[in-house]
Amino acid sequence: MSYGTRTDTTDAHRRSCEGKTGLKINSEMGRAIRPNKRYTLVVAGLGDVHHQEMAVPFKKRLTVTEADLQMPDTKKWKLSIPKPDSRAALTVAFRQMLDYNSLQQRLVVTDSDNNPLKGTIIIEKQETEWTFRPSMPWKQGTYVLDVNSRLEDPEGNNLNGLFDHKIGELNLKKEGVIIRIPFNIKNNG
Repeated sequence: MSYGTRTDTTDAHRRSCEGKTGLKINSEMGRAIRPNKRYTLVVAGLGDVHHQEMAVPFKKRLTVTEADLQMPDTKKWKLSIPKPDSRAALTVAFRQMLDYNSLQQRLVVTDSDNNPLKGTIIIEKQETEWTFRPSMPWKQGTYVLDVNSRLEDPEGNNLNGLFDHKIGELNLKKEGVIIRIPFNIKNNG
């Protein structure tokens, strides 16, 4: 099967449309889904565990936006540090929305001995804020926010690289590396 080169695609546009793995088809023809276009996803004919087909097809209208080429960056996060002898929340504010499930699983607060703290996680402000309220009051000292590099935004970009990256262009050689962000709980007076 051969694919012809689109004559209306400039070289610069063609380079920007190369896909995650540098597929020849993407560099020759561009991406299959285009920004600012509307599409309909149709799921039909699927059966359940009892082999009953769907009564009606599922349809979802989508409008495609520009590709998100910004990976999450821990250096741009803002930590609001609680006071000692309180159960006030540690709050982490992000500059971009992150994936809800990823936020529940990929952030852990530890003490200076690397023991995870027990507490409650709340994700707010359209997934741009993560709070941790400890079960026990904070004590003065150093704590660490451990962040797994697999933490993603809704588009699949993570701390290791863009979802749409070329082979060999990740920041870290391995996935799932823990990034440690230390913070101190202390009296301000």
